[in-house]
Amino acid sequence: GAESRERIHEAARQLSHRGTWTLGDLLLYLNAQELATLEEGQGVTVGTLHSSKGKEWAVCFLVGFEEGIIPSGRKDTDISEERRLAFVGVTRAKDRLFITRCEARPAAFGPQVMRPSAPSRFIAEMGLQ
Repeated sequence: GAESRERIHEAARQLSHRGTWTLGDLLLYLNAQELATLEEGQGVTVGTLHSSKGKEWAVCFLVGFEEGIIPSGRKDTDISEERRLAFVGVTRAKDRLFITRCEARPAAFGPQVMRPSAPSRFIAEMGLQ
């Protein structure tokens, strides 16, 4: 809810003070916060689709649902395995599910140049588009 959004916004503010950051940096920062607060019984769980198997949460955020990320777009990609993993992620939410993607990402040849990102084909396949 609002508390989780505030944690994400605060993490982004903290990272912005350090300069340019990526989604990976944000996930690592949130994971470090989670480890620090586990003893207190609060925090945000950050993990991979693989690590979410068998677990459930009231609210889940699936980030980076773009072609080239999920599915990865590598030549050796088993598309049916990646589709199954996407399904695993979608079914982890008990109450609310948020699927996010970027409209553009930094191009490989420089962070100042952005390239458009297409939504993951799995979004349409699940009837969520």
